[in-house]
Amino acid sequence: MAFSEGVKRSIFERDGWQCVVCGKGREHGTHLEAHHVMPRGMGGSPEADVEENGMTLCAAHHRKFSGPGTVWEVVRWAPSDPEAGLRLIDGEGRRIPEETLWFYRRHDVKPIRDAIQEIPRLAENARFCMWKIGELFARIKDGAGLVGDVDVYQIGLEAGLPSAVVKRLMRVYRWACELGMDLTDLDPVVADRLRRAPEEDLNDLLVKARALALPDFMRFMSEKYGGDRDKTFRVFTGGYREVRARSEDAVEAGPNAIVVKGGSVIRGIRAETE
Repeated sequence: MAFSEGVKRSIFERDGWQCVVCGKGREHGTHLEAHHVMPRGMGGSPEADVEENGMTLCAAHHRKFSGPGTVWEVVRWAPSDPEAGLRLIDGEGRRIPEETLWFYRRHDVKPIRDAIQEIPRLAENARFCMWKIGELFARIKDGAGLVGDVDVYQIGLEAGLPSAVVKRLMRVYRWACELGMDLTDLDPVVADRLRRAPEEDLNDLLVKARALALPDFMRFMSEKYGGDRDKTFRVFTGGYREVRARSEDAVEAGPNAIVVKGGSVIRGIRAETE
């Protein structure tokens, strides 16, 4: 006896069409197999061919349980228990660490994937969505290892947000979280300016930020703290990165680096050509 096609499909759907050990599955083009947790025994047993006794595995991990030689063993299988539903040991009785099993990691992936899907929609709206986007970018960056190679800056570019904006949104969002501040009704430029203001002035500045139009607020900040603001520099050292700094002298770059501000080279190759 073996799992019927209907039962096999139910097992795959319950496990998200992914191997519960490594996470590879249908979206990766991986062949999936339904493993009997409790063996069927000689001649087969209908009681073993039920969904509760099935586990989704890729072919490589299926061989770990049913291949020749020393094989892994399932000690506990309770797919409805996300906290302690799967326990495996190898052929020498050593426990397979839970943090390596997709069965446990998969529950952290959905919020990240939801965030990836939500950013383009929010990017179409005006500034009131920017801090929600900053939150999502931070969540994606912090959990990128769970869903493979995810580049928050590429996601931003696809949504029309330059990498400098993505960095600023994440930076200010984390700053606001540390201070317990709600920035959702502030322009990102205003919030970024507030981030560099003295902490003892923040309450008064927040009142002004919510009461003044952006040009008036930025004029007020320039008069109070001076107009010296961070600028964006591009640094080339084989690769490319963007740096925010008050001046050219504040940009940290090696002796062979080329630093560009706007469309002009301000350090590096210019000195060699003059």
